[in-house]
Amino acid sequence: MKKKSHSIFAVLALALVIAAAIVVFALIRKYTPSKEHEDLTTYYHLTNSDEVAIVLNNEVTSSKARVIDGHIYIDYDFVHDNLNSRFYWDNNENILLYATTQNLISAQAEQTSYMVTKSSADYGRKIVTINSDTAYIDLDFVKEYSDFKYKHVKDPHRIIITSQWGKYQTATAKKNASLRVRGGIKSPILKKVSSKEEVTVIEQGDNWDKVMTDDGIIGYMQKRMLSSVKEKTRKSDFTPDTFAHIKKDYNICMAWHQVTNQSANNAVSSVLANTRGINVLSPTWFYLNDNNGNIANLASLNYVNYCHNQGIEVWALVSNLENKNVDTTEVLTHTSKRQNLVYKNGYSGKNVNIAVLDTGVFKHKQLDGCIKHFMDFVGGKETCYDDNGHGTHVCGILSAADIGMAPGAGLYVFKVLDYLGMGQTSDSIRALKYIKENCVRLNIKILNFSVGYLPCSDTAERVKILKLIDELWDIGVVVVAAAGNYGPAPFSVTVPGISRKIITVGSFDDIRSGKGPTDCCIVKPEILAPGHDIISLGTRDGTYVRKTGTSMATPIVSGAIALLLEKNPNMRPETVKLALYNTCDRAGDSHKGSWGIINVDKLVGIL
Repeated sequence: MKKKSHSIFAVLALALVIAAAIVVFALIRKYTPSKEHEDLTTYYHLTNSDEVAIVLNNEVTSSKARVIDGHIYIDYDFVHDNLNSRFYWDNNENILLYATTQNLISAQAEQTSYMVTKSSADYGRKIVTINSDTAYIDLDFVKEYSDFKYKHVKDPHRIIITSQWGKYQTATAKKNASLRVRGGIKSPILKKVSSKEEVTVIEQGDNWDKVMTDDGIIGYMQKRMLSSVKEKTRKSDFTPDTFAHIKKDYNICMAWHQVTNQSANNAVSSVLANTRGINVLSPTWFYLNDNNGNIANLASLNYVNYCHNQGIEVWALVSNLENKNVDTTEVLTHTSKRQNLVYKNGYSGKNVNIAVLDTGVFKHKQLDGCIKHFMDFVGGKETCYDDNGHGTHVCGILSAADIGMAPGAGLYVFKVLDYLGMGQTSDSIRALKYIKENCVRLNIKILNFSVGYLPCSDTAERVKILKLIDELWDIGVVVVAAAGNYGPAPFSVTVPGISRKIITVGSFDDIRSGKGPTDCCIVKPEILAPGHDIISLGTRDGTYVRKTGTSMATPIVSGAIALLLEKNPNMRPETVKLALYNTCDRAGDSHKGSWGIINVDKLVGIL
């Protein structure tokens, strides 16, 4: 019996020992931290060696960038949705577009070169590449125009993007510690955090804090392993574009006027007679006429003149309702068709150079790529400047990127007037001689002369200017000169506008516009254009000013001729003059003696 009892006790003791061992083992297992390491490739869900994980503002995204030739490319949708919504991808023509305050940036897929408005630039590598029908953009190119910072880390590839600024929380590791996938010591280890290493605290818990390391790994650390949380501030060093807007200093009260044909314009007087309190009238003159971006035109100059005489501005409406066969989406989603709409059937004055005699030019960003050459016959300076503003305003009407008549034309600017807008005929003569000697080499097709010299006492100087002007005309330069602002009396056209050969421009909406006949009984001006309150460039970047006079009307005509010469590069000056005559709109009784008012659409052959 005793022997049996001893056996039972021995078994029970052994069982207790085993149970205790199991409990101890379980406790050890429970409270012993896991040494398992999470594979970072799996953690970031990377499947290919060229894939790049994207960590955006303390969050691992589902999107993936790519490494191509050692550079990071990021897909367009991610850029547009998260970094800069002003990037636009034309999926129909594979062109990336971006508009700044001064320029339109355009980059064709798979090309290293790109366009900045009218100038070509080389980026050195592809800006956009297409992979599996997805457009990927070089991240550094995006960053140049966007408010964010990024860091690229390898093994595996990942980028850490910061686009949110302001206060954030940090802490430092008290000693070497583990960063785990989830809160808990059994969760796999993502990284060993070194002592005094700083981490960003994303979320605080009771025992575990969610943090992100400097190399973009997000996980959990034991709270006791971290120092007290500190608050820091992130600041951006990016300077965003400030878009200037043309504003009115008075309230607008506008009415729409439905105009369905040319004869309907004649009803404007009765429309206004039955309408009170408006200061802007919007006629439905223009509408999309096809899927290539061409527009139909029902505009009427008499309509405009009548409204202006009543103190009412005219803001014409462009509609997409009249032609049922037009697909507006088709037009607006194709870059080439939008440009056709903007640049009058694709003409911008490309490959046409214009010589400008004036007060000089300020290198406004709107003129980037336009100014081919500058010469100062007044002060002898070598760099562009304009101490008056008149010349910059004229150049803006000619070729400013957003508002110019011929934004693709090149400008050769000759300063012959001083800061007061005054000048010596001798300076103009020197400039004209230079143009005559170099016009073929420089491919100067047009001379814009928004300068008027009254019949001068020095007859010899007057004769020299007119002789040079006529010689330029004879060798193929289309000379366009202002009628001057000493009208409306007869014989008030200024030199060189009195030349029989050249095209002289008057302003149809400015009573001071010079009028003929000349002292040689020549009908002048031949052509009229808007000249009152014309908006163009100021002498500081981002500024726009209004000026009035035949000086403003003249570049409108010169710019229109640049479009015509782009279309017909071998056209002689005499043929240009005839084209103006055949396409202009006849003027009213107040402008008897001129051919009429320029119609750019008819001149270029759009209508």
